[in-house]
Amino acid sequence: MRLLIITHALDARDTNLGFFHEWVRRFSAVSERVYVIAQRGGELDLPSNVSVSSCGKERGAGKLLRLWRFWVSERRFLSEADAVFIHMSPLYAILA
Repeated sequence: MRLLIITHALDARDTNLGFFHEWVRRFSAVSERVYVIAQRGGELDLPSNVSVSSCGKERGAGKLLRLWRFWVSERRFLSEADAVFIHMSPLYAILA
């Protein structure tokens, strides 16, 4: 299975959402490929079958630029994915 994950943050050192980094690791163990679109990226230590695209919030990207990057990444990954998992991002569920 190829899985697309959309999440607010993917950072192993994040004090609130750091647990999700481990979730992605575990999804990758049972998936052929995992694609992740995160609004904010950070420190990553993930297997080679995981592709991560950050929308750039950690670099100070504005809302319009982040929206554009989301749509570009979504179009690229969605055609490859068999399933989509959206974590804590209801707005991006609507946009997707």
